[in-house]
Amino acid sequence: MIKSKRKFQRPGKFWKFKDGTSGILPKRRGQSNEFAMWNKNKLNKHGGAWSSKANARSYVKGTGSRGLNGWAIKKLTTSRAEARKSGHIPILITALDMLKELEKQKYSDNLYRCAATGRLVKYSELVPDHNHTTGRFRGWIIYNANSAEGHFSKLSLEERKEFLKYLENL
Repeated sequence: MIKSKRKFQRPGKFWKFKDGTSGILPKRRGQSNEFAMWNKNKLNKHGGAWSSKANARSYVKGTGSRGLNGWAIKKLTTSRAEARKSGHIPILITALDMLKELEKQKYSDNLYRCAATGRLVKYSELVPDHNHTTGRFRGWIIYNANSAEGHFSKLSLEERKEFLKYLENL
């Protein structure tokens, strides 16, 4: 049986990342240089690993898997999985279109307006809202509003009217 050679990142040695960038890794683990950036990871036996600084720049800009794109994709896949699990039609929109919709709700550099309540929050507090019958994306709303909308939609039209009257008297 022939053993395959596994490649390990070795400090001070040449390394080529999957994104095509290559260069010399820093001399010690935990350090970064102009080519590679150290990422802490407690599960790794060395306490982390290096990643390409070129790739890290895309994270800072919000276009990498850890930036705004990655967050939107995670929200989209989670929403679709939850819809399938509960028997609803999954949300019918791409992550890019979801980000365009989020941009429309931007209030300032780090605050976004909830489409349902108008509350100003960070983007991480928003969830995608969609029509469970058609799958059409409606907007980014806060979790509590999304949860309330889900419960409210189960009521008949008459029950909704009665509930709104009840809320007015509080």
